[in-house]
Amino acid sequence: MVTGSPGTVSVTNNVFRRGGDFDYTSGQTATGNSYTDCGQITAGGANLSDSTISEYEGTADTAVLVWNVNTDPDGYLDDMSFTKGTAATHAIELGTSSPTEVTLRGWTISGYNASNGENDSVIYVARTSGTVTINIVGGSGNFSYKSAGATVNVVVDPVSFTVSVRDLISGFSVRGRVFAEVSSGDNFDCLAPVSIVRSGEVAYVSHTAHSVSSGEYVHIRGTDQPEYKGARHVIYTGPNSYHFVVSGSPATPATGTPNATQILINGETDVDGDITDTRSYSVADQPFSGIVRKGTLSPHYKSQPITGTVDKDAGLSLVVQLASDE
Repeated sequence: MVTGSPGTVSVTNNVFRRGGDFDYTSGQTATGNSYTDCGQITAGGANLSDSTISEYEGTADTAVLVWNVNTDPDGYLDDMSFTKGTAATHAIELGTSSPTEVTLRGWTISGYNASNGENDSVIYVARTSGTVTINIVGGSGNFSYKSAGATVNVVVDPVSFTVSVRDLISGFSVRGRVFAEVSSGDNFDCLAPVSIVRSGEVAYVSHTAHSVSSGEYVHIRGTDQPEYKGARHVIYTGPNSYHFVVSGSPATPATGTPNATQILINGETDVDGDITDTRSYSVADQPFSGIVRKGTLSPHYKSQPITGTVDKDAGLSLVVQLASDE
């Protein structure tokens, strides 16, 4: 049944078998449908939630569902089910116009290759550069991916770790700076041995089987050269390597006992005094330690050490009260 005018069409709870291609557009509703042995489905910003797609036999390395609009599909592609046919195809293509962070909620995946980089991995990312983060919430199956060149981070069932900085007396928000790193290696590396070599202003780190993504921070310790030490903003270059910018001309390779620890939060709170990190903790609850401080401008506050544990299922909201230092 099709109802409504162009742009507001509603196609719901239908069964399509051996149909051709489907081209939907923003504002349309096509929920609860079943597509078996049909052609490619271009979502176009339409709501396709609660749909079932199976037995797509398109060209190898294509996807049965294409999302190529600058809108997070969260709320538009929820609770969908995909079963691969005999052809080596993907469940979804995230086009070059799709956001760099998307959420796929409640998906069930069956029959696709569990390995990344294959013609029948679940997700195809069409971007050739940059970083794309894919949040998988409440999904079932192995959410593998193939990329045209972009760095891809798949985060399964992410939770939020929020630090709220407040004035001890007034309770008002404070623009503070928060540093929090892991204090155990259950989920992420803690004091993991690394080696560092420098070329010009770039320090290249060899770190076996690390879990660091581009744009994140690691805490480098143990080098004889102070220029390498501290919270370093890294660029991912492979599963065993990343690099960061270093000042000066420290000796290369770095000497001492270099090691790296995953940093969860390293930044300034917003105007409401809050800063949030969102990621998945797949193994266990995550202990952390760190410090909250205020910048050099008045009003001044005393720095406050912080410790705690992020619940892997519920996350954590931590309120830190700073005492005046004026």
